[in-house]
Amino acid sequence: MIRTTYSTAGRTRSGEGRSSPNWESRGVTFEDLAEATGHPEADAFDLLCHLAFNAPLRTRKERAERLRKNKQDFFDKYGPEARAILLDLLAKYEEFGLMQIHIPDARRFRRFPEQ
Repeated sequence: MIRTTYSTAGRTRSGEGRSSPNWESRGVTFEDLAEATGHPEADAFDLLCHLAFNAPLRTRKERAERLRKNKQDFFDKYGPEARAILLDLLAKYEEFGLMQIHIPDARRFRRFPEQ
């Protein structure tokens, strides 16, 4: 099913195939897939690429650590409050995964200052 939806790793990275049939309606969730393969801490994107194309498998924690370490300039270009929000979002991703971050909900967990 993964190779049918994403025929190449490039199509997976580019986001092609997102209009494919909803996998959950077929009884497949990323959480179930991660548990069944013995990789509950894996990033969903990495897990799909690993299963379909034997790509290296990284955990959400490893991805978050690499971002904090290798892309510090991304965080540095924002002010302290915005940087704190980005780091909070990254921590939420690290703990729960991207599928659990809903942007309308994420905006509520830290109040923006009134201007």
